[in-house]
Amino acid sequence: MTASPSPPDPALVRPDEAGPLLIASAAMGLTPRAVAGPALSAKNASLALGPDAMWLLLTTLSRGAVRALVRGGGTLPRRTLEPEGRASARGRLWERHPPPSLRFSAATWTLLAMLYQHPVHDLGRAEPAPGLLTPADELFFLGAAETCAACGFQRAVGAPVFTRSTLVRAAFPREQRWSLESAGAAPLFAGAGAVVLDGCRARLAGRVAAADKERRGAARPAESEAIALSIASGPAALASLSVATGRPDLGAFVLDAVATILDERASSGPELWSSAVRPDGPLAERQRLVQGVLPLLDTALAFQRVAARARAVGFVDDGFEAAQATRELLEPWLESGFERAAAAHREVSSFGHGSGIVAGERT
Repeated sequence: MTASPSPPDPALVRPDEAGPLLIASAAMGLTPRAVAGPALSAKNASLALGPDAMWLLLTTLSRGAVRALVRGGGTLPRRTLEPEGRASARGRLWERHPPPSLRFSAATWTLLAMLYQHPVHDLGRAEPAPGLLTPADELFFLGAAETCAACGFQRAVGAPVFTRSTLVRAAFPREQRWSLESAGAAPLFAGAGAVVLDGCRARLAGRVAAADKERRGAARPAESEAIALSIASGPAALASLSVATGRPDLGAFVLDAVATILDERASSGPELWSSAVRPDGPLAERQRLVQGVLPLLDTALAFQRVAARARAVGFVDDGFEAAQATRELLEPWLESGFERAAAAHREVSSFGHGSGIVAGERT
């Protein structure tokens, strides 16, 4: 899907074309997400766009993709790991990567059609299109999921139409609970996919931290445990895959999420881990709920081994440049982050009566 180089002048849009264009614009972050609410909640006719509206849609997607990568964390200077033990110079996203080839496939059109044609509360009946998503599709799917959530339709993110998106799976573990597979995530570790995952670091970190907060505040113990398992098999699994494929920089969103959680713990006290746990509940149940944060802490601490391997690479060794970039990536964690994560791990692992974790028992 590519836009024509010559824009219509003026562009003429029918009233029934305004809704899908608004949904697309909100999903790509070009307009406030909440304004798409009326279009998402209405039942509309089949999606059909004329030439002018199609040009506007394609332009919205292409411009929005660039904006999404910049605003999702691309403005922060850092380094990127590259093949054969190399690394980029320190810089912003567009300084570290050549312009990626972002191609939207029919999957984006299908999702837009489902969002427009089905009232969002009835989205569960919509069937996803077959085939793999391109990195550009992943951006649209993530933005569409965030738009649904911003409009108060977060449950709709659990619909099958979003299931094929690795980014949605990582960002919304409460809603999407299928186990992440390495084959499905592999396209995000190289080429344009790696640029997209790199550019979504801040967005994913914020969503993962929010998911753990939802886990701690879940009204039912079973729901809290289910979210913990989903975090382990979703965002934590994606970060672990990034380490296994030699791209720990692409899994750093989990480190950022854990840093947010640890900052919350520092300001609130040990009862943070059990904000919704019944103090009079069975001990085994309380332990499971409190220890639901362990998958994230374990994943963060796995980066400590990554740092140790990077520190062992000498100046004359192969991969020295990548090792230096890895050490820069993990420098804040080497100073105090890993120590804080290990202390939190010990705290929740040794949970028991009088630990101070359950409200009302603080020592």
